Amino acid sequence: MHLFPSAGGGGTGNLLPNKTWIGVVGDIVYQKADLGMICGLTASRAKVVSFSFPVGSDRLLFMGHEPSVYFTWKAVYRPLTYLSWLFIIFSSAITLIIYIGLLKISKESILYSQMTYYIFTTFVEQSRDTNFSTRGSVRYLAGFWLFFVLLVTTAYRSKLISFLMFPETSTFPTNMAQLSESEMHIGLHHLQGIAFEILKSSENSAYKKVYDKMKLITSDFECVEKALVNDKFVCIIWNTILNFRLQRNLSDTFGRAPVIKSASHITFVYHSFVTEIHCVFQKELAELANWSFDSGLVPKWWDNDRAFILNERKEWLTSENKSWPSYEDKSNDRLTTAHVSGPFFILCLGLGVSSLVFLGEKMVYWFSMNKRKLGHENK
Repeated sequence: MHLFPSAGGGGTGNLLPNKTWIGVVGDIVYQKADLGMICGLTASRAKVVSFSFPVGSDRLLFMGHEPSVYFTWKAVYRPLTYLSWLFIIFSSAITLIIYIGLLKISKESILYSQMTYYIFTTFVEQSRDTNFSTRGSVRYLAGFWLFFVLLVTTAYRSKLISFLMFPETSTFPTNMAQLSESEMHIGLHHLQGIAFEILKSSENSAYKKVYDKMKLITSDFECVEKALVNDKFVCIIWNTILNFRLQRNLSDTFGRAPVIKSASHITFVYHSFVTEIHCVFQKELAELANWSFDSGLVPKWWDNDRAFILNERKEWLTSENKSWPSYEDKSNDRLTTAHVSGPFFILCLGLGVSSLVFLGEKMVYWFSMNKRKLGHENK
């Protein structure tokens, strides 16, 4: 038996505009091969070749690098939504206005700056004594305000812990609709077969957008490797080819690789042997394929093939004195500056605000001193 890749770049069968076949189907039709393996049992192929019982299945999907982890100072405000922050600021301003109004009605003297300071410091549990008024209305308002602050700060702190300790991850599309709307660069492992034809002829709007954006890549290694080194690139590829390439070139010694696959597949096809129509051993081949599938031999053969590939790769790396890639999780429980970048940002913001307030106070003091000095000179 002599094994060789199909004509036309390894595809399983594609009908050209001049009505000639390439791929496995073309090899069978033009008697370049007696037996072939294809994926995709289509009506057009059934007119020129004979299929055996399906011996496996495959799904067309897209893959990329697993989501990247990143830390940001924005974790300090992300526990609450923008609308929640807006409501808190609005509630604080309304409460401050009501406070000042009640104190004016009661004719009690208190500086506006003291009231503003009180409203702000209650959020950090550093407020001054609330015995600045003997009016019952003011005291009731203060009590309900403190209860409001207690609920808001408790909810904020409970969420803040997870946002500071656990980093955010980049998003990865789960289906073709999300992929079509994303900013991802798209590559298709092009075998001149069913994968390309599905995307080309589909009436689905998402598939059309993906088809317009994608680039054709004939090398499966190039397509997969590009997705592994570029977070903004995805490769559309058959799952079987992807698993083979990962085991062959890109996985670590345990068969792991930082790969994420789409949650939904683009299409689903069966693997089948093909022969020319009315082949003399067609019946025996169909029975062999049927028995192999029903007895569970096919999945076992796939597992043995992956183990064989890993062993071959191990021997080659040893002979070339090369090491396996490592994809181990290098994280630990210690907090780094990336985890606490948010608090440092808040501290720097506070220092900036304090500096501006200090300069404002100095300017007010300087203007008041100049005004007083001019008054003495006029006298």
